[in-house]
Amino acid sequence: MQKSFETSAKSVPIMKIVTIGDSNVGKTALLTRYTDSSFTESHVLTIGNYLLNITYSFLSGVEFRMKPIDVEKKRITLHLWDTAGVERFSALTSSFYNKASGILLCYSISDRVSFERVTHWIVQVQQFARKDVCKLLVATKCDLKERRVSTEEGKALAERYGIKFIETSAKENKNVDEAFMAIAQEVKKSGLLYKEGEGDARHRLSSKAKIETEKGCC
Repeated sequence: MQKSFETSAKSVPIMKIVTIGDSNVGKTALLTRYTDSSFTESHVLTIGNYLLNITYSFLSGVEFRMKPIDVEKKRITLHLWDTAGVERFSALTSSFYNKASGILLCYSISDRVSFERVTHWIVQVQQFARKDVCKLLVATKCDLKERRVSTEEGKALAERYGIKFIETSAKENKNVDEAFMAIAQEVKKSGLLYKEGEGDARHRLSSKAKIETEKGCC
């Protein structure tokens, strides 16, 4: 019975989705709303391990979650990576992008700098990710009244890079499921899927983090 379960699990295609953007734009809130159907005003970077929508935190500010979904009647397991977007994690960037099927480029509509730095993140994607990786530009916190980036500017930036655009609110649960389904559909259409054991870097990253911790790193 156990062998049958393992065989079934390994046969489910995997999509590795990386969520990137500056700190405090709401990436963790977006993921938490999507995977746990919950929202917290402030998120503290913690080390956790949750069942169901499993979260692995190897280093402070780095989380990995899994969520099974159906994309056009096909069962898929999403591997969702959340990075803090701060410079001290830049050395790990290549590991995050390794085998990535899709990337959510996030900025906050209330933070002009985070919008302007989307170009910086796209350069990283071009440097570290595969050339045909799927991308989606995601504006967060669209529930806020003090807007610093217009919808038109977001659409224009997305058109500039030839990618789709969506505005979301984790607080009001607006377009959150739609954002992840949009990137999942793009990935499925492109065929950028893999099976369990075919390049998922989380075990290697976990081992690296453990070694660095034992050395007294950070």
